[in-house]
Amino acid sequence: MAALLGTPLNSLLRGVRLLLDAGLLTVTREEKRAGRPVRHYRAVAERFALPYALTPAETPEALLAAEHAGPEARLRQGLVGAGLELVRQQQGVVGVHAVMDGPRLVLRNAVGPDAPWNFLDPAAPAMVDYWLEDLRLDFEEAKALQAELCELFARYRRRTGQQAYTLRLALAPQAPT
Repeated sequence: MAALLGTPLNSLLRGVRLLLDAGLLTVTREEKRAGRPVRHYRAVAERFALPYALTPAETPEALLAAEHAGPEARLRQGLVGAGLELVRQQQGVVGVHAVMDGPRLVLRNAVGPDAPWNFLDPAAPAMVDYWLEDLRLDFEEAKALQAELCELFARYRRRTGQQAYTLRLALAPQAPT
């Protein structure tokens, strides 16, 4: 198990002892063998409520940032990789258009001086990267969008295709400024 988790055996055993001493793990059975028996463990509950002070993150924001760090990095790598694949397909003519979107200057992918990048082109890599930072919805509309996104996520999450993708769906009210 230590090798699977990528941690030294002594560190894993110390962690197991701490969890046992805290009453969070229990021994479910022991397999006899030469030397010490092999112990099997399970958590004493399906879920535990912990104050942030007992986690590596002291705030909800820090916990969210820690949970998202790895997937966010993989998402960026995937977007860059797909973009580089499109550059290869278009023989190096992919770039960006700088355009005004209301009061903001935004950069949009392009496949030449006049052609915006068509994400839905059948030959283009399967990727999407949208941010809508000022989406204006009534509460009922936001709840409907939330339900549709959750339904869409549920419909695709158990697929078993050959290519792995990273998908992130997020919707949140903006904090007042």
